[in-house]
Amino acid sequence: MRINLRQIMVGIGLALAVSVFVVPAAAFGAAVDSKTSTATVAFKGGRLTLDATPNFNFGTHTIDGSTIDFPAQAKGTATIKDMRGTRAGYHLTAQLGAFSNGGTASLTGAQIVLSKGSLSYGGGGTAPAAPVAESSVRLIAGGAVMKALNAATSTGSGHWDISWNAADSVLTVPVGEQVVGSHTAVITWALTDAPA
Repeated sequence: MRINLRQIMVGIGLALAVSVFVVPAAAFGAAVDSKTSTATVAFKGGRLTLDATPNFNFGTHTIDGSTIDFPAQAKGTATIKDMRGTRAGYHLTAQLGAFSNGGTASLTGAQIVLSKGSLSYGGGGTAPAAPVAESSVRLIAGGAVMKALNAATSTGSGHWDISWNAADSVLTVPVGEQVVGSHTAVITWALTDAPA
């Protein structure tokens, strides 16, 4: 009878694999007694905070009688940290005050539109369920409070940044309101401890 060496080697390999990975139930012996123990951890709630808000610089421009849209010079970011441990949710709003030029009211009808806000998680481990950024936030000078972000119940825990790219942060000023000088307005950001 002819011996096939390859078949013998394959058979030996399979036998070794079975011996390594199949552990008989009796290998650990029979239990003679058993008891249970406990594992315990406790957490204390922290705070819900608005740690950073964006400043927007829309640059210096020569009046040309046609340009009314002015993108920001850099990205703007707001940072929220929810360390309460309640998963109760929250929402973020913004309100644009009136512009002024050397103490005189200016840029009537101006507005800032923040589009395509992007979220990033800044905490450890796997990101929890994310809050939701508004697709477009239209802030009219001297106008109403507008929602920028909402965290429904069970979302938004931990550290979250919401950012608006420079090209997606645009100040619109009517041609007739473009007056020589530096114009400034205050944006008021408010974080409320409940979903909107």
